Amino acid sequence: MAGVQAHDWMRVAATQKPVAMRGLTLLWTTDVGSIADIHVYFDVAAVKAQLGAAPKGLAPIALAPIPTGPPQFLDQNGREADNVRTVRTELDALENSESMYLGSLTDDVEVFTLDRTEPARGAEDARLYFNTMHKAIGELDTTIVSGWGVEHFAIVEYWLGGLQWGPLGWIPARRDAVIRLHVVDVNELRDGRIARIWRYDNPGEIASPGP
Repeated sequence: MAGVQAHDWMRVAATQKPVAMRGLTLLWTTDVGSIADIHVYFDVAAVKAQLGAAPKGLAPIALAPIPTGPPQFLDQNGREADNVRTVRTELDALENSESMYLGSLTDDVEVFTLDRTEPARGAEDARLYFNTMHKAIGELDTTIVSGWGVEHFAIVEYWLGGLQWGPLGWIPARRDAVIRLHVVDVNELRDGRIARIWRYDNPGEIASPGP
């Protein structure tokens, strides 16, 4: 979504600045075609950063370019279960096995997140992510809520949980606070390994958990 902030939003006074929200929406439909459930993911802090109201510790974020190409439509091809299984292995390994985690990714893996203009790239960045998560979250747990495969992609909705031991990005440390972060990863697979990840989450969920 793109527009101009003409009114107050999320405790940010109207700035009249252009803003773009990158996000992901999951829709569940009934047999008759009506929408039964909607899950929306976007990074509130990343949007505030475009408005000059970034939380302390979050770098300014440039206005994201608006996609101009046509919508993409993908069909299932029979290998979807294998794709989801690969991602499940990756998320299980994130809990306790650096070698298995890295082994599920290609050496040139790219991870796109909403709070960075450039993706994390390669095994070293993936190793850094693994170690950062374990320094920040004790008893790290990943739980998959839903997963789907489409062609050479796997879309997995899950949550990360544990005890916060240290700062997590711009989120300050809250020693032994129980945290949960809901995430969706869109994974592109190549030769049985994950080559690209588009990650959608809202880290402010940790800083200001809802009910």
